[in-house]
Amino acid sequence: MEQALREASAELRTVKASVQSEVLQQIQNPLHRQLVRHIEATEEFLKVMKEQHAAVFEEMNRLAAQSARASIAASELESQRAQMEKTDSKASKEKGQDNRR
Repeated sequence: MEQALREASAELRTVKASVQSEVLQQIQNPLHRQLVRHIEATEEFLKVMKEQHAAVFEEMNRLAAQSARASIAASELESQRAQMEKTDSKASKEKGQDNRR
C-alpha cells in the first residue's frame, strides 16, 4: 500500500508538472496578446499626441509672429499719434500767439 501511495504521488507530480506548464501557457498567451494591444494603443496615442504638439507649436509660432506684427503696428500708431499731438500743440501755440497780436 505504501508503494502504491508513492507511485501515485510520483504520477501526480508528473501530471501536475505537465498540466501546470499547459495552464501557464494558456494564461500567458491571452496576457501577451493583451499587452501587445496595449502597447499598440499607447504607440498610437503617442503618435497623435506628437501630431497635436506639432500643430500647437505651429499655431504658437503663427500667433507669436502675428503678435509681433501687431506690436510693431501699435508702436507706429503711437508714434504717429505723438507726432500729431506735437503738431496740434505747436499749431495751437502759434494760433494763440496770432490771436494775442
